[in-house]
Amino acid sequence: MSQDVRTPMLQGIALACILALCSCRSTPPPAGPRPEGKGTILVTVQGLPSDQGQVLINLFLDPKGFPNDHKSAWRARKLAIKDGKARTRFKDVPAGPFAISAFHDADMDKELDTNILFMPTEHWGVSRDAGGFLGPPAWRDAVLQLKPDQTLDVPIQVG
Repeated sequence: MSQDVRTPMLQGIALACILALCSCRSTPPPAGPRPEGKGTILVTVQGLPSDQGQVLINLFLDPKGFPNDHKSAWRARKLAIKDGKARTRFKDVPAGPFAISAFHDADMDKELDTNILFMPTEHWGVSRDAGGFLGPPAWRDAVLQLKPDQTLDVPIQVG
């Protein structure tokens, strides 16, 4: 093979390796003990394209199941939509790390609809507006801290 033919092929292989490594997710270290106390989290999901359907929201206290497994969530709720927004309040949330995921369940089937490439076709978002690269957002990118006796506003922009 000539140098001209090998170079693009090697570049393609290198790019494939980089993409594969970037899509790997390491398991976060186990969480330490949570601080004593509880707080309140106010969530506003905004940017919803219509008031049709509902918003499904999950509050996670650790990385297990984040962002899609509502059964692993500390609390999961269905919210009504008004004027392109949905709001809720989580009371008595244990202080410490948490992350929130939400999606616009426009057809009310309780599933985040995806296309043939498994890319979401319904609007979704997570805390800190974290995004995923070749997959869902990582816990470490969405995690926030709740202090004892704190009331924390958490906006989630869906798109």
